[in-house]
Amino acid sequence: MTQDTEQPVPPNPQGQLTTTFMYLAYIAALLGSAFGSTREMGLMFGVAVCIYWAVIFFSKNRPRVFVLASVTAFVCMIPVMLPSLGHSRHEALRSWSKNNLKQIGLALENYYYVHNQYPPAYIADENGKPMHSWRVLILPFLEEGDLYDKYDFNEPWDGPNNIQLLDQMPEVYHCKAAVEKWTQQHGALENPESVTNYFAIIGPNTFWPGESSTKKRRILDGVTNTLIMIEDASQCVQWLEPRDLEYDLALDLLSTNEPEEFCVYQYENDFKITYLDRQGLYADVSVRSFYQGIPKETWASLLEINDQAIVTDEDLFPTPRTGGIATRTKTLHILLFYVMIFLTVFPLPWVFLNPRSESRSQRRQRLEQP
Repeated sequence: MTQDTEQPVPPNPQGQLTTTFMYLAYIAALLGSAFGSTREMGLMFGVAVCIYWAVIFFSKNRPRVFVLASVTAFVCMIPVMLPSLGHSRHEALRSWSKNNLKQIGLALENYYYVHNQYPPAYIADENGKPMHSWRVLILPFLEEGDLYDKYDFNEPWDGPNNIQLLDQMPEVYHCKAAVEKWTQQHGALENPESVTNYFAIIGPNTFWPGESSTKKRRILDGVTNTLIMIEDASQCVQWLEPRDLEYDLALDLLSTNEPEEFCVYQYENDFKITYLDRQGLYADVSVRSFYQGIPKETWASLLEINDQAIVTDEDLFPTPRTGGIATRTKTLHILLFYVMIFLTVFPLPWVFLNPRSESRSQRRQRLEQP
């Protein structure tokens, strides 16, 4: 008489495949939303969450390990959550550029006391074509006398001798914030250390009439009411090139309704961009920040030297309706961030619904059931 023996249950590959697919789908969704919302930091967070839940679900006492792992994660995140004690980067860049503009302004003043007139915007050839920039003319007053002596005024700025001086641009002509913004929008510059973003405003009734020079007595509006130079991130020029901003172009640039076009300084994080301001140099060597939204007529009064219009401090503060600090929200990043948070806490109920992890034999039996 034969005794029936229990046959082993054949494995269920479909159940194993389904479970594996669910795990992989969860990991992919979590890492994808984390990277999409906060990039590299988000990806690191997503990997940490995956490790966090893996430790909990492979433990024998899930609630206990959950508490310990949560406390450990909180302690590790305290340094990240603490506020920064240093100045933000855009404030450092603004201070750097403000100092540069002041040095340029002082050099212009020293040039005036030596030559009894301000330097022209450019020196032209016999055909009226600009050959040499004011940036070269004030080099001796920037403690760059040796560089000035190397420059050959008998050839244009891009002649065989002068072109070799491009890589020797004085640091005072380097506007780091404008170069960074240009790079973000247009790609890396071939030689960022040879370009400048400080521009004189050239026009008949401005501080820079062109190839002629200006004397203080022509500035009827007063040096405290005359804007002579601005930062600009919309273009970069070789520092030796005698090219600046024409009056009409400067007016359009300064009176634009687009904060992104106006601002040189902006603060960007994973969820929004805050457009701040730009700076300008006055004829009295003071430097001021300007916000988007100042009327075109006000800019014209600042740039012209003899229109007899006085611009007050109130005129330079746009109302919230017309301008000021503007922000642009990154909606997709915010949505992905909330998806990441949801997926982070999604496995939590299973910690308490199934507080004990399965042994290998139990898990194998469950997966092998048809």
